[in-house]
Amino acid sequence: EGTIDVSGRGFRGGALSGAGGGLFRSDFVSSQQDFGAEKGESIAGYQETYDLQGGRYGRGAAINGGGGGTAHNSGGGGGANGNRGGEWTGHGVMDANAVGAIAWQLDPFVISQGGRLANSSGGGRGGHSFSDKDGNGTIEAPGDPVWGGDRRREVGGRGGRPVPQDPSQRLFFGGGGGAGAQNNESGGAGGDAGGMIYVIANKVSGNGELRADGEAGQDTRNEHRDGAGGGGAGGTIVIVAKELRGPTARARGGVGGVQKSSLFPNEVESQGPGAGGGGGYIAYSGGEIGTDVSGGANGLSLSVGVTEFPANGATSGAAGLVVPTVGQIPFCRTTTDLAIRKRLEGSQLIPGTPAVYTIEVTNAGPANAFGADVIDLLPATFVRDETRWTCSASGGASCLVAEGEGDLTTRINLPVGGQVVFRLEGMLASSAQGAITNTAEVRLAAGAIDSNPTNNRASVTTPVRPIADLRITKTNQRDWVLAGEEVVYTVEVTNAGPSDAVGFEVIDLAPPGWTVTEVRCQAWGGSCGNDRSSGQSIRWQGASLRAGFGPSLTFSMRGGVATSARGVLANTVRIVIPPTAGFE
Repeated sequence: EGTIDVSGRGFRGGALSGAGGGLFRSDFVSSQQDFGAEKGESIAGYQETYDLQGGRYGRGAAINGGGGGTAHNSGGGGGANGNRGGEWTGHGVMDANAVGAIAWQLDPFVISQGGRLANSSGGGRGGHSFSDKDGNGTIEAPGDPVWGGDRRREVGGRGGRPVPQDPSQRLFFGGGGGAGAQNNESGGAGGDAGGMIYVIANKVSGNGELRADGEAGQDTRNEHRDGAGGGGAGGTIVIVAKELRGPTARARGGVGGVQKSSLFPNEVESQGPGAGGGGGYIAYSGGEIGTDVSGGANGLSLSVGVTEFPANGATSGAAGLVVPTVGQIPFCRTTTDLAIRKRLEGSQLIPGTPAVYTIEVTNAGPANAFGADVIDLLPATFVRDETRWTCSASGGASCLVAEGEGDLTTRINLPVGGQVVFRLEGMLASSAQGAITNTAEVRLAAGAIDSNPTNNRASVTTPVRPIADLRITKTNQRDWVLAGEEVVYTVEVTNAGPSDAVGFEVIDLAPPGWTVTEVRCQAWGGSCGNDRSSGQSIRWQGASLRAGFGPSLTFSMRGGVATSARGVLANTVRIVIPPTAGFE
């Protein structure tokens, strides 16, 4: 619901230079402050950097920075940023509905275009140079001697050039506006451009606002007898979201500075207003939002000498660019060698008991790794609810999460020479058989490159050795029996584990004097197997029983005692584990 605001945080506007006294200059670049004002900061540099390229002064635009006003007292050009498309000329956008718009037809650039008004991409152009006569701008052209002074020439700072923004490759701040030329300590500095906002989130919502507006060019000061500053360009806003809804984003160009009414000695003096800054750049994904990348309006001259055409040659900045899609986003690309090793404590796995794995992750360099993923998805034969892991780090490394439950999926920071060790303890299901392969993997953050991906995975394959503790009981709830009566024996088989028992046999060879008439079996948590009984031999093959206190097999054996029986009736049942059974 709030605001993220980087307005005026981009490239700086041209600073006011010392008072210069040059007349009739038209320099695009100069090292002499008498000949013009400072250019706005741009991707090409600022001040000392410009000095190495021919000078910081003059009306030429330095890439996306606005040009400075040229002596004598023209206005500064507007900075630029987003490229709406179309030709760049540096003359900005002429308003066909401006007061005295017919005056545009006398502009040297318009004449060169056969009467077509300027509609350049990028920043606007600064206003005309100093005049000290009250002419008529709708009928008397710039440069006509009737204007006196510097003849109100078309030599204002040129508008900055738009730049090719691309969120997947390179982004720029907006360019600063050029300063107005001054010789009476009355001029205006260029406006600072908008900065940059880069939001990466799963969801962006609410009624808040993201702002990256360019600052207005500075108005004239003191006696108001110098040029005003150009507006800074709008900045850059990129929003990468899976869901985007609600907020608005704006990166508007700053308005040009105003040349206020001259106080002394001649109120009809006119100077150059500042140009408007170009609009910024906004790109977003994940939804729709309100955007504003409008160019800044040009400043005006309030001099009574140009009331018929207060724009006095200054033009607006062009609109910037809005892109409703964002492709791949860049991260710092690093190349390093992460390695992972894994081992099992012990040489075998016993179903129904914990298995403990140790996982070591190291970084052999040459770059530090941040946000690396460590993943160990346990096979289905492990019980997720009974799996735990812990993480410890050394050598400057750090675990983003110290411990967890279930599968190991976490992130680590791993500088060169650091180490992270995980202890993963998982309960192996009591039904596990065969051999189990468990694999751990380390992955660098997106965009980073592992120089040796062959050591990013480690697997351990271990044979499974089921061990069960089968127990059998037999009762008939009789202390004695009469010859000729019927006796029922109850046999119960249980498994104390830890592993399931699969493939065993239950055998009862009926003793002399007892004739089997019926055998039944009921299973809870297992299987009685196949009844292979024959005559006096009771035999159930292929029985199975899960480990635990609940599961059991219950056999009911019914038979009659011979009338001739004497003495003791002894009946024995046993469990047999064939060599083909899958457990010990």
